[in-house]
Amino acid sequence: MLDIPEIAVLRPPPHRMERVLLDEHRPSWSWERAVEQHAAFATCLKSLGLTIIEMKPLERCPQSAFVGDVASIALDRALFSRFYDPKRRGEEIDLEEAIGKICAIGHAESPAKLFAGDVIFSDFAIWIGLSQRTNEQGAAQVAEFFAGYDVQTVPSEIPLRSRATYLEGGRFLARADTDDLPFLEDYEVLEVPPEEGVAAEAIVLGRRLLIPAGCPETVSLLESHDFEVRSVDVIDLFASGRGLAALCALTG
Repeated sequence: MLDIPEIAVLRPPPHRMERVLLDEHRPSWSWERAVEQHAAFATCLKSLGLTIIEMKPLERCPQSAFVGDVASIALDRALFSRFYDPKRRGEEIDLEEAIGKICAIGHAESPAKLFAGDVIFSDFAIWIGLSQRTNEQGAAQVAEFFAGYDVQTVPSEIPLRSRATYLEGGRFLARADTDDLPFLEDYEVLEVPPEEGVAAEAIVLGRRLLIPAGCPETVSLLESHDFEVRSVDVIDLFASGRGLAALCALTG
């Protein structure tokens, strides 16, 4: 059974994050507002009982605030991604220093491509989305590093973890556009409304969940299934539909 995380590792947004977000046709973006929201996110995690480890900003990497992309972590083991985008390589150095005394460390190696945002863990299974970000060799290295799990792969053009989150009790919180994910047929799926799709990549702490602000229907849905839900405004930290789990590495 997966342990409830006790530690969250974060990295504040760099100034160059603007290049990532404005390239997505946003009319405006404020680094100052993003930093404030990131600090509020850290405060919210701390209020939920997590110990916060905050790394220094990494200005040369525009996407470096997405710490959750850097390593696949479960059962005190961390397999570091091998990014398909060479501009993101190097983000793992500080994170390895931060969790090296907590987790057994491994690194995906060539010819693997591995992106942690494509990896979903349950108590007994791992699902991996295959695309330009993660290839079959990367999936095979996940299976080897996390021996004992049932590992399944599915094609997924967008990061798999942004589409579904495994919940306690054998349920999934998932976006509506998941008909191409056959593994969900074996589970009860709590479907996020299309306009609240970003809530599908939630932070799970047992029966407590943290989702983005502005998702009232998802809050009601989760509360109707006896989950405790907290929300936090991080709108200036989102990119490509990613959710809260992309903004931290959880372990402990």
